[in-house]
Amino acid sequence: PGDSLEFRYYAHDVYLMASKEHFLSCDFTDATFLSKVGEAPFKYRIPNDDDNSTILYFACSVGSHCASGTQKLQVVVSPINKQQQQQEERPSVISSYLTGQSIADCQKVQESLEVELFDQQQALTSE
Repeated sequence: PGDSLEFRYYAHDVYLMASKEHFLSCDFTDATFLSKVGEAPFKYRIPNDDDNSTILYFACSVGSHCASGTQKLQVVVSPINKQQQQQEERPSVISSYLTGQSIADCQKVQESLEVELFDQQQALTSE
């Protein structure tokens, strides 16, 4: 909560999807429009709502970008624990996602990022 996501794109728009079901089916009904084609980079600030975990779903409505699976993003937001709040400085987490690539290429990137994130989490828990 309180962090920002930066979307860098060219021929895409950004919507915050209404639900997981809307996200999975690429149904933009009740989605929140965030940014149109040509407004990149676009920053989305994750709301500081409460101490609960949440999942945000983002997608592009241009052509078949969402349906092809290459222009969708699921973000798991976890609350900051008390120990992290007491630290003077939190480490910045930077994630990169390639857009406009084949599904296989996107899956390779995602798998490598998952391994990297797992390694980072293991390092934090062993401190």
